[in-house]
This record gives sequence, C-alpha cells and structure tokens, in this order.
Amino acid sequence: MNVKEFLKVKLPLYHNDFPLILYWSPKSGCTSLTKWFFFQIGLLEEAEAYHPWIHKYRGKIFLQQQNYKEKLEKHMLNSTKASYKLVRNPYTRAVSSFLHTISNPQLKSEIGVEINEGLSFKQFLYGLKEVGVDIKSINPHFAEQYIKGEENLIQEYIYLEHFNQSIRKIEKQFHLKTSPLNRITKSPHHHSTKMKESGEIVEKKFTRASLRETIPSYDSFYNQETVELVKTLYQNDFKAYGYSQNKRT
Repeated sequence: MNVKEFLKVKLPLYHNDFPLILYWSPKSGCTSLTKWFFFQIGLLEEAEAYHPWIHKYRGKIFLQQQNYKEKLEKHMLNSTKASYKLVRNPYTRAVSSFLHTISNPQLKSEIGVEINEGLSFKQFLYGLKEVGVDIKSINPHFAEQYIKGEENLIQEYIYLEHFNQSIRKIEKQFHLKTSPLNRITKSPHHHSTKMKESGEIVEKKFTRASLRETIPSYDSFYNQETVELVKTLYQNDFKAYGYSQNKRT
C-alpha cells in the first residue's frame, strides 16, 4: 500500500511544529493519544471547549485545515518526522469494541446483529466473523488495527498497556512538554474502572442499561471458544505487534 492509499484509510495526527506523526486505531487509546497531541501543540483547551468529545474537534476542525493531507503526505514520503503508532492487546480491544457497540446501537448494522434484546460477546464475535475485520470494509471500531504496509511507514509502536511510561519517554527524548497524564487519560467512556466482577459471561446478553452497572472483568468475557474467535479475527494484529495469543490481559 502506498502513502496515498494509506491516507484514504486513516489520517494520522500531524503538525508542522511537532516532531512526530502519530498513527492510531479506535478502541486502542486514541482519545488519550489525541488529547496528548493537542496538549503538545497548544490546542487542548480549544479542542475541549469546542466539544467534550475530543474527536469532534479533531474531525471537524483540525483535520479540515487547508492542505492538511497534502502536507502530511509529504512528510510521510520523505520520512522527515518520527512515526509512532499506538496499539492495544486484541483481547482487551475486542471487549472494548463490544461494549462500544452496546452503548451505540447504530453500530449494530455494521455486523448484522440485533441488540434490542441484548447482545452477548460471543454473538458479537460471530457477527464480526461473518463480515470480516478488514478496515476497508467495516467500521474502524471493529476492524483490525494492522494496515497492510504500515511497517514501511511506522518506526515505533506505543503499547497502550504501557502508555504512561512510553509517553514520558517520548517527552524526554524529543524535549516535549511534560503533560498532565492523569487528566489526559481520563475519559467518561472508559469502562475499565467499572470492570470489577468476575466469572465467565461469554453468553450473557448486555444492554445499554446494564452497562450502567458493574461490568465483569475483561477476562470474564473469555472461554476457549471466544479466545479462538479473537485469535482468528485479529491474527494480523497479534503477528504485527507481538502480543501473546495466550495472554488475555
């Protein structure tokens, strides 16, 4: 995949006065990364004032700058900036994508499932299996993170599981501002703080109302069947980013 084709799939975060090009995928910590980026270029206050959901500003204001794509393409082609991509363990990301679907019923059409009476994680995965997870043919919240040919563009990966440590290292390496990570990584749509229950619930049907309650831990969504489904669906992510297929957290 050449740069022009890549940019049709995903627009990374870029600013002329910022030393990095940042690649990301939905449900992989993109909100925290975007807030960090805007903080570093002095736009976080403006972005949050525009809308509490940071991606509104990113999509409707920041990416609409004149010649944004053309300038980005030039830097990508000439490798004039360091390139980093934020990635996440496919096991936890699959659960996060599932919970996002429950919270946003309009996404049900993407995988051909009915969630009015609730949706289980196993049903969700089989729905994905039917339509596939190629980013060109499905909503990016469900698609695999890996994009064919990205290894020719990306120099380093940031693993969400070590986000804070990696960000501090990058800030030091590139002489960037020390960011308020406690603020940047806090988001009302994150479920991890409520995920305290245990016990296998792969076939339990969830609704929007049930998400207001305590949610089982990531590990609770897995048995051998759902493990194998995620392994198969996101095999390219496991391979590209080196995550263990036997470790689910």
